[in-house]
Amino acid sequence: MENASKALIMAAGVLIGLIIISLAIYLFTNFATMSRNVHEQIDETRIGKFNEQFLVYEGKEVNIYDIISVANLAIENNSYYELDVQTNGNYYIKVTLNNVALEKKTKDELKSYMEADLQNINLASPDLKTYNCKVSINNTTKLVNKIEFYD
Repeated sequence: MENASKALIMAAGVLIGLIIISLAIYLFTNFATMSRNVHEQIDETRIGKFNEQFLVYEGKEVNIYDIISVANLAIENNSYYELDVQTNGNYYIKVTLNNVALEKKTKDELKSYMEADLQNINLASPDLKTYNCKVSINNTTKLVNKIEFYD
């Protein structure tokens, strides 16, 4: 009788141990899933904020000042992350104005675009020339990778 009660106590101990281990595994996987979801939301927010800087211009008529601002933002981003087309094509941001790449231009070259646009203003039409904008997003990274401005 004494051995039977000890056997039952041992069996109960093993069952309690299995329940505790099962609970620990359940909590670990549950917390891992929650953590993964939080990281995905953080990444989506980061991507959304990054893309919003460029998507604000899509479908709108913009002037040369907006184009220069976007080009400077792309230049700054590409140089900060040390990106170029050959090595990091997925993350590189390309900006074009009538099929001319602006992201490789210097600040003086970009300034000359502004000055040329200002010289085209005549007294009859004192408004700046406007351009249309098309933004492309990379399917892999979900980041903006090309901004095209055209007449």
